[in-house]
Amino acid sequence: MEAMRFRMLATDYDNTIATRGVAGPEVRQALEALRRSGRLIALVTGRTVAELDNVFDDPGMFDALVLENGALVRTSQGDRLLGPPVPAELVTALRRDGVAPLAVGRGIISTPATNTAPVRRVVAGLGLDLAFHHNRDSLMLMPTGIDKALGLEAAAAACGVAMEAVVAVGDGENDCSMIAVAGAGVAVANATEMTKGCAGLVLDRPGPEGVIALCASMLEDDLAGLLSAAAGRR
Repeated sequence: MEAMRFRMLATDYDNTIATRGVAGPEVRQALEALRRSGRLIALVTGRTVAELDNVFDDPGMFDALVLENGALVRTSQGDRLLGPPVPAELVTALRRDGVAPLAVGRGIISTPATNTAPVRRVVAGLGLDLAFHHNRDSLMLMPTGIDKALGLEAAAAACGVAMEAVVAVGDGENDCSMIAVAGAGVAVANATEMTKGCAGLVLDRPGPEGVIALCASMLEDDLAGLLSAAAGRR
């Protein structure tokens, strides 16, 4: 039996395995089948722990969780915050200026992208060095240098998986960093044009349907068929 080329699937949550915040039974079954094959699965999301808990009831099905757009990694070795915590003075200043809603995690602040201008004013006024990440209609404020790529690399290392053995799939602009560092970078059919441009493989189906097909391809021939077809279209 040939050695497995791809040992881990890393997937985004919203608009990738979840529709309107819900990951249905079919995509869960596909992920569980992949795990039974001896592969690992990692969830890589911009959501905080509290936000994920509000919509998903089985985080234990994943071998690793990369939360807060890469800032927080949770594996069997415990939680690891990859950068400095959210500055308390920033949260206070944003709330004082009426910036809402705010989702505050350990290493991230999220708010609708329509709040970008007032957030920039507050950050500049405090003299903070923070990165602005956009994901469709959301703005994520994080320490410079922290992104999904860094979080996925830390999670894969903790699981003993080389990055060339990782398949990463997503739909949003913030997924481009992890797609770029994976052995196979994949975009679902409903991904943004920017995300499709980052990916080596763009699936024919959207969201959960695309991930189900991706899992099936990994089980059938270790992604060889889909990768060959994608190469032939270039």
